[in-house]
Amino acid sequence: MPTNSHEIPLGHSIPAHRVHGWCSHCPGRSLAEEVAAWQVDALDRTATTASGGDDRDAKNERLRTENERMHHEPEVMYGGAFDSPSTAGQADLRGRVAELEAAVQRAHRLATRLEEFAENALRVDDRELYATIAKDLRERLNATAAPEATP
Repeated sequence: MPTNSHEIPLGHSIPAHRVHGWCSHCPGRSLAEEVAAWQVDALDRTATTASGGDDRDAKNERLRTENERMHHEPEVMYGGAFDSPSTAGQADLRGRVAELEAAVQRAHRLATRLEEFAENALRVDDRELYATIAKDLRERLNATAAPEATP
């Protein structure tokens, strides 16, 4: 049963959804998978035509495609929102958070160093420049530290 075009998410491939029930724009799918699916589909159609065609095989293929489409639709609609996060993904996320926290700490240390330079600079222009840079850096760090506090 072909998929109606109004059921296909905006920006997705209508032909791929009609034939395979998914496309390369669907979550968890790649362009290489879609190309391979089209190649397998073309080979299957060629083999079916060469052998005279078998209604039972065609019906089974349609049922398999429909079943895969029905299974894949919630993933497209909800983007895996109900999937449990993988532990490998959590470890990667924790590592990335640690890297970002370290980068923020380095930025704070840089602001402190700039403030020290401002205190020890001989020229007034240099003092003002270092103080301004440090102030701007601190303001940006504080603004990104609490984004939910802003309305």
